[in-house]
Amino acid sequence: MISLPRGNRLWVALLVIGVLSFSLGIPVEAVAASQSSYFRIQVSSEYTLYGLIWENELRISVSPEMLSAVPPIKPTNTEVGDYEPYESHYTYAYPEIALSVPKEHLPAGADGLKLDLTFHGWKSRGRWVGTQYVQANIGLCVRDEAGVEWSYWLWTGCDTGSRPRTAPAMGIPHASRLTLKVAPQEKEARETGIAAQVMSGESSLSDVKRDGASQTVALRVLDGKGKVIKQETGDLSKFGYT
Repeated sequence: MISLPRGNRLWVALLVIGVLSFSLGIPVEAVAASQSSYFRIQVSSEYTLYGLIWENELRISVSPEMLSAVPPIKPTNTEVGDYEPYESHYTYAYPEIALSVPKEHLPAGADGLKLDLTFHGWKSRGRWVGTQYVQANIGLCVRDEAGVEWSYWLWTGCDTGSRPRTAPAMGIPHASRLTLKVAPQEKEARETGIAAQVMSGESSLSDVKRDGASQTVALRVLDGKGKVIKQETGDLSKFGYT
């Protein structure tokens, strides 16, 4: 055992932290940051994916130790909004990616999973502050008899945390038999809104895609005599209350 003067002990501790940080390929500042943007994707009770957003890059891996080894994913869109002096809201939208999940851990009936992720965070004087979170659209993928891939998309998400193994986790939405829900919403006198939603259990689908292309929905409103009084077409997001 080597004895050191008290003044040198902190220096040795910081040196060790620095060596570990560089061995992981993550800048030293990440260790000292007040909040790092880690999150987990709980695919099943026995299978977890780990995510990290460092600066503006997204990494997803099967273990925290491998996060530095996977290729980073850059955002396809970045938005910065200034709200108060020295405080800004950052939004990073990432491209749709396929998640690597063994078949035995996929939800029942699914052939694959896809992820469409957006990160939201706040910076004050150049440092992340407050609670950061990720908003995710999870696609449950199924191939039909002709080999066409259909993906059914549902919203999920979670806050981020400073440690990968204990970071907040988002679950995979439960898939069940699809149903159509149509409901009126009174807007103004003599005007009524209509929401048409495709439901999977209690969850509303945000989109349905065929080989990556969003499918068009046609909505027709008939009067008591069967006459079409309103007709609209668009994707699923057009027909919700929002």
